[in-house]
Amino acid sequence: MSKFSRFMRANKTEKKNGRYAPTSTLKDENGKPLEWEFRHITSKENEELKDACTMDVQVTGKPNLFRPRLEMTKYLSKLITASTVYPDLYDKAAGLLWGDDAGGIGVRHGGRCWGISKLFCLDAEVPGV
Repeated sequence: MSKFSRFMRANKTEKKNGRYAPTSTLKDENGKPLEWEFRHITSKENEELKDACTMDVQVTGKPNLFRPRLEMTKYLSKLITASTVYPDLYDKAAGLLWGDDAGGIGVRHGGRCWGISKLFCLDAEVPGV
């Protein structure tokens, strides 16, 4: 048996989805905060999200020189949407309840995910939301 056999794929345990109540203002029939279910995203999915949210910004005083800049709000909205298992953020009925006439809480409007901002910022003041 190899000294590296412990590191083989067969020995890897699967990560379980996590549960978390992101806000205390949404409650069930018993008055308990609603728990959401989140899954782990893969490194490949994370890189794709980062690439989609990265843009080149010109360096001040240096013509034709650019540096990458991650749009953090856009990245976090996409990350939350991608990792959320329950509730379904693309459910048209839920989107309509939140005033999203296009349907689906996770549907983007002008580069922003309005439903995500409304749901996750119920307890916090976030500029521009």
